Amino acid sequence: MASWHAEVTLTGKPGDTAIEELTTTLPGFPVITADEQTGRLTVALAVDASTVRQATDAAFKAVTDAARAVLGKAELVGVRVLSEEDYRAEVERPARLDLVGSTEGSKLFDPPISRQRFEELARTHPDFPPHVAELARGKVYTRASVEAFGGRWERRRTGRPPKAKD
Repeated sequence: MASWHAEVTLTGKPGDTAIEELTTTLPGFPVITADEQTGRLTVALAVDASTVRQATDAAFKAVTDAARAVLGKAELVGVRVLSEEDYRAEVERPARLDLVGSTEGSKLFDPPISRQRFEELARTHPDFPPHVAELARGKVYTRASVEAFGGRWERRRTGRPPKAKD
């Protein structure tokens, strides 16, 4: 039997008490993270099984049963299962993220916008992508999410309207 690392993502916004109860309900030592922006809950746990399919089924059943018992409702969003060897390799050598700050992000628009306008959009536009981290120099975003937003954002015209023709 092999050891697997499983991550099961569900919808839900549990409070601290529910997360604590889920932690004690699930087998082993699960790690639970809640993302309030997306309304998703991710449970990471170790599973012993002979095949990846058996590991996936065992993780799915354990997490959904515990979530239903604690939360009353749980809708599956995704399951990710890695062998313990692949999981360790991924943790030791994480994928490089392509991140941008407001200065770099402002140049991704066509035509480019000012850094101040970028920061204003980040604060006020409901569809602007969420930041992935906040550093001493400010918030950082994934390049792909900013490029996608820039492609669908409808720029409003500013300045004086053109003169009417006689």
